[in-house]
Amino acid sequence: MLKAVNDKTKIIWICNPNNPTGTYVGGADLKSFLDRTPKEVLVAVDEAYVEYVTAKDFPETLKLISQYPNLVVLRTFSKVYGLASFRIGFGVGNPDFIQDLEVGRLPFNTGTLAQEAAIAALDDQKFVAKSLTENAKGIAQYVAFLEANNIPYYESQANFIFIPSKRNLGMEIGAKVLDSGYIIRSFPFGIRITIGTTADNTTVIACLKKNLDLLK
Repeated sequence: MLKAVNDKTKIIWICNPNNPTGTYVGGADLKSFLDRTPKEVLVAVDEAYVEYVTAKDFPETLKLISQYPNLVVLRTFSKVYGLASFRIGFGVGNPDFIQDLEVGRLPFNTGTLAQEAAIAALDDQKFVAKSLTENAKGIAQYVAFLEANNIPYYESQANFIFIPSKRNLGMEIGAKVLDSGYIIRSFPFGIRITIGTTADNTTVIACLKKNLDLLK
């Protein structure tokens, strides 16, 4: 990404953990990247899935903002807090940059209902803890199936798991799962499966078992 930066570059977006792979950029790598990024280029780090992260070397990005005035961190209530339909999230950055954003915020602000829902969600940490526990159980379900059948996958730091397709059969796999009543995210190069309930995961895995020839 650094090699692609030139005098026309205004913003660099880093999705961490990444969507759709579930992989992540570690703290040392991110800091090295920020050190070498021109200070006039804004670096937006999208941490929509940060609450699911278990990696010990994941960056503490909020602490880096004081060191890097061109860094802004974006987070959302749409994932672990379960408020996707409310379209509510927040950004943290240098005060001067945030002040510039105020120009556009007023006509495009979040709604009062969404703000009240977000405040209530912050107070409901039992729900968050349950969500994280269920997500970990679901990830373990898929990993057990994939490893038992020697199917490659990306180790996930999010609430989904990505299975690459060496033969670019991701769309075909997605169609098979759709026939069983579930929608997954399909790409020619693989599939991304959101973690559901134990019962949902079991049904999707059963469908994948019937189509092992497409996965290998």
